[in-house]
Amino acid sequence: MGKGYADIFIEPFSAKYPDIKNGYLIELKYISRSEFSEALLAEKLEEAEAQLRQYAADEKIYKRIKDVVLTRIAVVYCGWEMKAAKKV
Repeated sequence: MGKGYADIFIEPFSAKYPDIKNGYLIELKYISRSEFSEALLAEKLEEAEAQLRQYAADEKIYKRIKDVVLTRIAVVYCGWEMKAAKKV
């Protein structure tokens, strides 16, 4: 991808499984336990959402998954605890 990289990109293996029409872009964000606040959580979610929109708009991704439904998920962790997950 020319505009950065998603943390996790799950692309269906269409050559072997042509009926699978779902792909996933997952962006992970982390907040240390000492820095956590609801405002920072919202900021990290917004940042992840913006990055996912940018990655999904990348022409290289689009060419690879033309017929695939691309699900974008933003996840924010604080320490070992998942604080938020949002489908974008």
